[in-house]
Amino acid sequence: MVNTVVLPLDAAFADAPIPLMVVDTSQDCLGAIQAANHALQHLFGLPAERVHGTTLVDFVHPDDVVLAASPLPVVADPLNPVQLRLVRPDWGVLWVSVGVSLQPDGQHAIVA
Repeated sequence: MVNTVVLPLDAAFADAPIPLMVVDTSQDCLGAIQAANHALQHLFGLPAERVHGTTLVDFVHPDDVVLAASPLPVVADPLNPVQLRLVRPDWGVLWVSVGVSLQPDGQHAIVA
């Protein structure tokens, strides 16, 4: 059975100009990517089906993995976005500022 994430503003999410993803947070960390908008797919250089089910850590530079895999209280501080490097499939390295917004269900977060 596949879990689906229902967003109240699906079109706004899908077409937002900034990269956005919905991730599972049930293990108190940024888990599997359950939804990715078009901007995130473009940033990663991958289609949605290759992004879903992966984790943010799968795209993080090896030197930044410990930070990206930190518990939610560390990465979900709205006043202190996390700065880290992502590695694209073409080996391009991108510096990003990651902000995490925990959702009321306690099981998901929106990551920008």
